[in-house]
Amino acid sequence: MSGSETRPPGEPAHKPAEVRQLPIEKKESYRWLQAFEQTLAVVPAGVEVVTVCDREADLYEMFVLGQEKEASLLIRASSDRVIVADDEVGKLWALVERQTIAGQLTVRMARNQKQLAREATVSVRFTRVQLKPPWRPNNKKLPPVSLQAILVREENPPAEVDNPIEWLLVIADQYPRR
Repeated sequence: MSGSETRPPGEPAHKPAEVRQLPIEKKESYRWLQAFEQTLAVVPAGVEVVTVCDREADLYEMFVLGQEKEASLLIRASSDRVIVADDEVGKLWALVERQTIAGQLTVRMARNQKQLAREATVSVRFTRVQLKPPWRPNNKKLPPVSLQAILVREENPPAEVDNPIEWLLVIADQYPRR
């Protein structure tokens, strides 16, 4: 299977240990990088685009590409990445959780298969972080990436809510503008 194809229905997924050994170009997730590059290629001069992605696009290579292309990204994190803060190594989620609550928002949640429509009060915390590049096969070296991390969390959900809101958003948008 090449990197741009999707896994055929019924074909088992690779085990996590197997996937880690594959170069990004051989992973299903490579299509996110391809789509991002294709989008950037057709953006007219003078137009700023912010690419917004869900957890499936939480790839370190997406942030590197955004940095290289000076393109803005907002991705809902799925990985608790390793960060470097004040010469100490830590984890992204824990660092953002330690930040002071900057404010609260009311969010309207649409009805879905698992919950009724409702309004939720969420707290917002944020900080600037530098991600430590992850290991990649074939001794591929990736550069560090600086991002803004925002934690949106429903601190006191109603008792009937099984899945309270918790979104860790990572934003790459501090690049010089073209």
